[in-house]
Amino acid sequence: MALQITLPPPLIVRVVSPGPGWLTPLLTFLVGAATALVVQWVVQLYLVPKVETRKRREDRWERNVLELGDLLTTQVAERAFEVQVGQGLFRDLRQLATESGLDQRKVAQSREHQAEAAEEARRAFEDLLGTRIKWLTGRIEKIDPKAREIKKFHDAAQLYRARTIIVQVRPQDDDRTDAAFDEAWDMERAARKVLIEQVELLADAPHPPRGQGWRPQIPGRPRRRHP
Repeated sequence: MALQITLPPPLIVRVVSPGPGWLTPLLTFLVGAATALVVQWVVQLYLVPKVETRKRREDRWERNVLELGDLLTTQVAERAFEVQVGQGLFRDLRQLATESGLDQRKVAQSREHQAEAAEEARRAFEDLLGTRIKWLTGRIEKIDPKAREIKKFHDAAQLYRARTIIVQVRPQDDDRTDAAFDEAWDMERAARKVLIEQVELLADAPHPPRGQGWRPQIPGRPRRRHP
């Protein structure tokens, strides 16, 4: 019997080369990863330090507002009262100069001592207004001078400053009537009350006031200009 060998059919191997379609998902992935890295870099390099700086600035602003409110309701009120009382006592002693039966030499000495005391109280009052009050007021306004709330606060501070100038008269030079004297101090207290109310509004605000057109600026993005 003849031996018959059957060979298997030939094996055909097809080599498929990658087509252009696989590049799109890869490029999309690479672009997305690069974009994420850039965004993270911008956030870490620019936005995070800016937010932290702004937060510290806002914290300082809030402390300044609270300190100003505390000064207005304590030391300013006390020193204003001391000036008014000192001036009033001098005015009473000055009226005694026309009273008969009194030792006018002692009256003159008392009047001189009281004038010095009143002037010392006035200088202490002015020193507080011209240093700490002025400094705190300026720092509070710098957060955004164009903000509506800051403008109201500025007007109230300016009005109070004007009222304090009117009442700061050297006793020897004060020729006002008693009615005018009392009216000037009534106006000082009224202006101080208005300023305290504005400070309270700022202290109760959820965040420092900002002008209407304020927006955080992103690096590389041009500012919008309004016509």
